[in-house]
Amino acid sequence: MPTKDLEDYRRFTKPAELHKAVNTLRGLVAGINSDMEVGSKEVTELVHWCEIHAEFRDRHPFSEILPVVERATEDGVVTEEEAKDILWLCNNFVDNNAYYAPPSSSWPECSTACWQTAN
Repeated sequence: MPTKDLEDYRRFTKPAELHKAVNTLRGLVAGINSDMEVGSKEVTELVHWCEIHAEFRDRHPFSEILPVVERATEDGVVTEEEAKDILWLCNNFVDNNAYYAPPSSSWPECSTACWQTAN
C-alpha cells in the first residue's frame, strides 16, 4: 500500500511513468515486427506488460491499448496485423504527447529493442 508521501511524489512522476510504459510496449512490438517471429517469450512479455499496467485500464491511452494487446495475445499468437495495430496505437500516443521532447522520448523504446536483439 503506497504511503502518502509516495502518492504525493507519484503525482509528479505519473506522466513520465505512463510515457515510459507505452515506449516499452512500442519497443517490444518493434522487436516483434523486426523479424516477425513471435515466440512464447514475446507473448509472455506482452501479457506481463498488460498485467503490470492493468491498474491504468481506465486512463488514456491504456484504455485503448490494453484491450488491443490482450486480444492479440489471448490465443498465444500475435499476427503481423495485430503487431502493426499495437505499434500504430503506441506511435499515435507517443508522437502526439508533449510530455517529452522528441529525442528523449524514444530512449526507452531503443533500450528495449536493443535488449531484445541481444537476447
